[in-house]
Amino acid sequence: MKGKPNLTAKGVRWDLSDLYGGADDPSIGRSMKSCLSRARSFEKKYRGSVAKMSAREMLALLKMLESVNESSAKLYCYAQLLHASKTGDSAAGGLLQSVREAYAGIQGHLVFFDIEWVKVPAAAAKKLIASRTLAPYRHFLTTRRAYKPHTLTEKEEKVVMDKSVTGAGAFKRLFDEMIADMRFEVGRKSLNENAALSLLYSSSRATRKAAADALTSGFEKNSRPLTFIFNTLVADHWLDDRMRDYRTPMSSRNLSNEIDDSLVDGLLAQCEANYPMVARYYRFKK
Repeated sequence: MKGKPNLTAKGVRWDLSDLYGGADDPSIGRSMKSCLSRARSFEKKYRGSVAKMSAREMLALLKMLESVNESSAKLYCYAQLLHASKTGDSAAGGLLQSVREAYAGIQGHLVFFDIEWVKVPAAAAKKLIASRTLAPYRHFLTTRRAYKPHTLTEKEEKVVMDKSVTGAGAFKRLFDEMIADMRFEVGRKSLNENAALSLLYSSSRATRKAAADALTSGFEKNSRPLTFIFNTLVADHWLDDRMRDYRTPMSSRNLSNEIDDSLVDGLLAQCEANYPMVARYYRFKK
């Protein structure tokens, strides 16, 4: 191979055509309607019956639930990826908002399952989980039971879902769009955040310093709105933890990762106890 290999990501774009053809693809609207219709049918068919189901009945329920969730997740992922690749595009932004609203509506018809499932008596739930019929869904059923102490009433869960569209989710989107619009002046070049960050790995110390200074300056100019966004998200997380009775701000994430709080606490304690080792490493590296 002659010359240096091209290891940059310049010109690389996500190909999302396997999902949908664009923000104006008419099949997106049809998919949303189909998901909502199937979610309504799921609720009508199974609401109030989870506690008295046999393994075979539960299998049919889970297959239908999986199908609806998979289809709605495809819509949501596409809208998020399209918006991430075209943050400044109004059509992509409009699609993301529409899909978020539709997704909240779809999940509103499915949420009863989680609430009914965690209320199933322990002995009956254990028997279903151990069933060979439900073996493919054993992990799902087990992990959903772990959320029992943090599950709200159905009405409260639906309110949380509906508010997510205009709450934390809206502020995260605002943050993404602010960052996408920001420019960082490195020498004579005006760069976006990703391009400026990539220069922090340059072999030139002067280039690394110029990029770091540009990033610091750019963020300082936008510190007030960025700080407001961060504080709002922290407050939203605190309120959610308080409602759901999580012990620490990390407990919900630890539960999602299937890790006990005590293990993470121990890891953090060891990291903090060995801060001096890191300082020694950087002094040596310097």
